[in-house]
Amino acid sequence: MSHKAWMKTVPTENCDVLMTFPDSTDDHTLLWLLNHIRLGIPELIVQVRHHKHTRAYAFFVTATYESLLRGADEIGLRKPVKAEFGGGMRSFSCEEDYIYENIENELYFFTSQERQNIIRYWLENLRAKQGEALHNIHFLEGQPIIPELAARGVIQQVFPLHEQRILKRLMKSWTSQDICCVVFAIFNVVWSTLFLEEWKRRGAEFAYKWGTLDTPAESIEEPRPQFRGVKRISPVTSAEEFYYPPWKRLLFQCLVSLPVCLACLSFVFLVMLGCFQLQELVLSVKELPRILRFLPKIVLAVIVTTCDEVYKKIAYWLNDMENYRLQSAYEKHLIIKIVLFQFVNSYLSLFYIGFYLKDMERLKELLLIFSLSQSLVRQLKEALLPFILLHLHLSLIFLKGLLGFCWRLGVSKVGAGRAGAVHAAVNTPIPDPTPGAPIPDSVAHVWPTSG
Repeated sequence: MSHKAWMKTVPTENCDVLMTFPDSTDDHTLLWLLNHIRLGIPELIVQVRHHKHTRAYAFFVTATYESLLRGADEIGLRKPVKAEFGGGMRSFSCEEDYIYENIENELYFFTSQERQNIIRYWLENLRAKQGEALHNIHFLEGQPIIPELAARGVIQQVFPLHEQRILKRLMKSWTSQDICCVVFAIFNVVWSTLFLEEWKRRGAEFAYKWGTLDTPAESIEEPRPQFRGVKRISPVTSAEEFYYPPWKRLLFQCLVSLPVCLACLSFVFLVMLGCFQLQELVLSVKELPRILRFLPKIVLAVIVTTCDEVYKKIAYWLNDMENYRLQSAYEKHLIIKIVLFQFVNSYLSLFYIGFYLKDMERLKELLLIFSLSQSLVRQLKEALLPFILLHLHLSLIFLKGLLGFCWRLGVSKVGAGRAGAVHAAVNTPIPDPTPGAPIPDSVAHVWPTSG
């Protein structure tokens, strides 16, 4: 039974902690636990009450002021010290109780949270003796009784109660009766209603002026430039348009899109199970360093991050192949694919651990690794990758300029050598031809011999 049902009962003045039991609890269980509480924790005052509507029992637990002082001494509760004794905070001690502020006032010395914390400490430290048992529940020596019964379902709930005196004071101080808030709320209701009605009228007026009052949105939207199809005469506008049969799109969705999506999701599930099996294998080896115990989770985070990018490209490719005519339809189906891929890829392992394995420690570790890996990848993509690409681009420009300079320098040297040879050949006087005499080399470069 929820605590809301007990809130509807007659309030009990002397009660700090409420312990409820299922309606099927027998009297032997109640008497056994009540006897152990009274013998093991004599400081507590327990009242047994019965809820007539749900037929369930409850223990109303509290303690006297003197018992609470001893409990505060046991747990080392820190309380403010009077100014004449140095002030500040100090762990409570019964031997020097006179040095603490409000020690004379039983009503204000302990807050409700402090009283409930002391009582909870006593209840959780109620321990079983050797050989004790309740029905089929056998306790070990020194085992806490209340947590074990709560885990077995014998005790339904143990929760603190609000203090009526403090609640009444909070209701007066926290709730506002300012008339301006009421006026502002009424103004918002009236203004938003009038604004929406006026906007509807202006929208209808503009639609009538523009001739789009009875025109569906699909007729106004232009087709996508990437839309493919066969040319035909539109039966509505009698204009030439591209047409793609809907059955082809449906056939592609059933034979390609759906199997690809199922295959990708199955791959994610198998990878997740494989990483969990690897985690169990790593944990079974005691000699491995502690850092290696996080290796399967890091591998899973890297695979999830990589698959996220791959699945995004697959979603775009499938959406392009389905060949939607309008941009709105294209974006709607693309969002469905991307959300499906990213949700299953990113959260399947978290839901599996949280709701199936119910391992909160592993869930916290995996969630931490996922958050760190995604932040690291985001920083690499947004900061490091542009930096590397920029310097790589500048390096390529520098190499191109260096190679171009070297090429121009070589060409200029070759051109200067050829120009000097031509100039020398031109300025060399041509001797009179003598039968059988050899032709000079300088002339031979300019005037090639024939034959």
